[in-house]
Amino acid sequence: MSASWPAIAQGITGATLYLYGLEKTLFALSNLHGESITKRLGAIDSFDLRGWLAGSGAGALLLSNRTVLELLGTLAASNLLACRQTLLLLLGSLTGTTLLVLLLAAIPSYLAVLPLAAGPMLLYATTRAELRFIGHLLLGVGLLFLGLATLEETMRHASFPGGLLTHPWIPLITTLVAATILGSSHAMIGLLLVLTGSGLLPLPAALAMTLAANLGAALPLSALLKEQSAQTKRLFMAQLIFQGTGVLLMVWWLPQAGAALDWLPVTDGWKVVIFHLFFNGLVSLAGLPLLRPLTDLAHRLLPDPYGTEVQELDFTERYWPRYLDDDLLDTPTLALAMARREVGLIAAMVEEMLTLVPEALFAADPQVIARMRKMDDRVDEIHRAVTRYLAGIGGANLPAQAAGELMAAMTVANELEAIGDIIENNIGHLAETRLDQRPDFPPEIRTALTDYHHTVRAAFRQAADAFLTDDPTLAREVMARKESISALDAQNRLEQMRILRSGAADFTLYTLQMDLYENFKRIFYHAKRIAKVVAGA
Repeated sequence: MSASWPAIAQGITGATLYLYGLEKTLFALSNLHGESITKRLGAIDSFDLRGWLAGSGAGALLLSNRTVLELLGTLAASNLLACRQTLLLLLGSLTGTTLLVLLLAAIPSYLAVLPLAAGPMLLYATTRAELRFIGHLLLGVGLLFLGLATLEETMRHASFPGGLLTHPWIPLITTLVAATILGSSHAMIGLLLVLTGSGLLPLPAALAMTLAANLGAALPLSALLKEQSAQTKRLFMAQLIFQGTGVLLMVWWLPQAGAALDWLPVTDGWKVVIFHLFFNGLVSLAGLPLLRPLTDLAHRLLPDPYGTEVQELDFTERYWPRYLDDDLLDTPTLALAMARREVGLIAAMVEEMLTLVPEALFAADPQVIARMRKMDDRVDEIHRAVTRYLAGIGGANLPAQAAGELMAAMTVANELEAIGDIIENNIGHLAETRLDQRPDFPPEIRTALTDYHHTVRAAFRQAADAFLTDDPTLAREVMARKESISALDAQNRLEQMRILRSGAADFTLYTLQMDLYENFKRIFYHAKRIAKVVAGA
């Protein structure tokens, strides 16, 4: 006897509530913890157990491996984390994210009424962003469990074709495709809990579908559909290798796993949860010895297009040039190409320093300021190495064209080093001053500084890209930004003068803001000089 239309509608409603609740929950957790997790992960310098535990903690707080993966890709693209570090954190997150499945199995569905009542009340009772995200989280959790309860009720009272769920291929393919589209194994595991708890799905089939859900969640569908950086694509590839290898190995042991789980005095639903936890924990630990070879493979298959990133970023070690080969000094063309790539490494480091400026200023975090100082020390080391290398290219018989390229590379390296000094010495000093004086930035001043910073950072990125790709058109776009930068600077200064004349200004804050404007403008002029070198102006 087939299921009735009301039962089908009820099942669709339950599944929709469950998936929407899951999405809302992950959205709220990402907004509540994403910034703090980014800050903590970005400060990791080691490859030991702490890195693995940090990844587990990030996964436990975000409950979504896909969210952790994209966050790690952003940190790697900014050269805050090296490839091997991101893979270590990714392995740790595989265990942390399975906490959601434990919650699904442990918390009774009837408790959904509590977050369903508290979530909307909090949403409509406050305008504070953090409290509103907590309201979104409560509402999402409530909808999630309400959806599961609806599905469970549907399964208990409706009859379905008995052979459909026990067919050897249809459930596996359906689970694989659904997990790939949703980008989450948790969504499918939650549904498996309902099916096994209702007696509609035998345990062996549920275990096989659990493996299919983990493999489907690792398939890089979103990486193919969206434009991602090379670093993020590497993480998708690494996750697929980890999970795919684990699935292939676990398939052979699946009958023994079912027999072993039969000895446990728990329900079939809990056996699925235990198997899911065991699989991800095993993959997470077994992947640790493979970090080094997988890092090398990732860089070979998906190289950085500009060659500006580092595979292992550790500011405690002495810097060794990555691309400067003394054997090429007598071949100016090749030597200059290697020097350009090393200068690109300076540009990536300086851009990351520039990215940290708002956090150093507004959050007043001494760890961020200390990291900026370390990064500037590394910039100085690379600059010295590049300068020495450029001075030794070609000897006295350097062709005129090569001599021009050499001087251009030398100028760009000097301008980048100057920008790093401005960020570390001037802006870093202003951030340290804020630590002592603790002035509070009003929202309008914070917005003005943020807008100015974003404009200057975009100009710097364009200038660096123009040099790395030898693109005069892009360089001229940077030079054309002069008028808009000057207008923005004049507008901000006039606004501050108006506030100062009204007598409502804090003079300490006014001085700090004017100093920041001046330093942002200096950074832009150094970026414009880089663009002028590329444009030949």
